[in-house]
Amino acid sequence: MIGKRLNATVDQISMGIWSGLEFAALVGAAMVARASRDRRRGWRVGHRGRDRMYYEGFVDGLWQRLDIAGEMLVGRAHHVIYFVSPE
Repeated sequence: MIGKRLNATVDQISMGIWSGLEFAALVGAAMVARASRDRRRGWRVGHRGRDRMYYEGFVDGLWQRLDIAGEMLVGRAHHVIYFVSPE
């Protein structure tokens, strides 16, 4: 009885490990595909938290970032971007 339970537990653990490895492989493949697409386009955008966004451009072999402060809204427009006035 204990041997059967132990075998079932080992099988469950090994299935969990394989599932985790498969998931990690899929995530890794998606990250590689996204990095390849971003590099081909030469730009990428993203969010950091609720009110921070960024734009990055690939210039001279390096990603250069422009951080953008914004505000999250409810309704039709999801984000508003504020540009600082030189005055």
